[in-house]
Amino acid sequence: MVWFAAIAGFVAGGTLIWFGREKIQALVIDANTLSRNLHAKADAIASAAKK
Repeated sequence: MVWFAAIAGFVAGGTLIWFGREKIQALVIDANTLSRNLHAKADAIASAAKK
């Protein structure tokens, strides 16, 4: 019976990922945008500190 619970859990997790993939993709895109903005600010601070 343990194997049945493991398979059911795997299927449930896959289902959550499948139906939530748009939200997951949006979160990843938002994280990439945030990272890009923070790197731009850090670069600006670094270049201002060199002057």
